[in-house]
Amino acid sequence: MKDQQIILANKDEQSTKSTSSLIQNVISLIESAKTHVATYTNSTLVMLYWHIGSLINQDTLGNKRADYGDQTLLQIAKELTLLYTIREWI
Repeated sequence: MKDQQIILANKDEQSTKSTSSLIQNVISLIESAKTHVATYTNSTLVMLYWHIGSLINQDTLGNKRADYGDQTLLQIAKELTLLYTIREWI
């Protein structure tokens, strides 16, 4: 009887170790994916913002600096805010 209890205890211990290892592997995969997604998202947003700035500079400002108090960016921001809200980015 005691031998049977020891055998069952060993099986439970092995099962726990196996499950723990599986959980650690899954956690590692999830964390790796999160890092990959964050890196890709950040680089994509940087490129988006750079292209927006380039368009504004070329099309609206004609490759010149805006005059002090120029409302160009404010108007663009107002129009884009009507179209895109934070909720759409989440």
